[in-house]
Amino acid sequence: MSGAKKTAGCLINTAAKILLIFAVLLSAVTLYQNVEVVLTVKTYNVFVYLVLLIAVIAAALYFLIKFDIPEKLYILLTVFFSLVPRLCFVLLVQTPISGDFLLIYNAARDTVAGVA
Repeated sequence: MSGAKKTAGCLINTAAKILLIFAVLLSAVTLYQNVEVVLTVKTYNVFVYLVLLIAVIAAALYFLIKFDIPEKLYILLTVFFSLVPRLCFVLLVQTPISGDFLLIYNAARDTVAGVA
């Protein structure tokens, strides 16, 4: 392998690792911002899933640092690690309807009932 190809491969490998780490951090920030909703809804099972998710993320980051993973696999890993936390949150947390959505919901309900 020539020096230019090796340097380009190393640069792509590093960029893919950074992208994967940022996707994981974005998911963690999203979950952190919604902890209040989780606590008010009393769904403590979410924390069990989060602990498992953190363990999987830690293992994945360890393997990313320790081993070279094929570049095509990074796209799948990025999608997986950014989709799973959001999917867990959507499926497990019942968020209250508030603000504009509550107004729209009430207007639609009144319209169906023939009140307005």
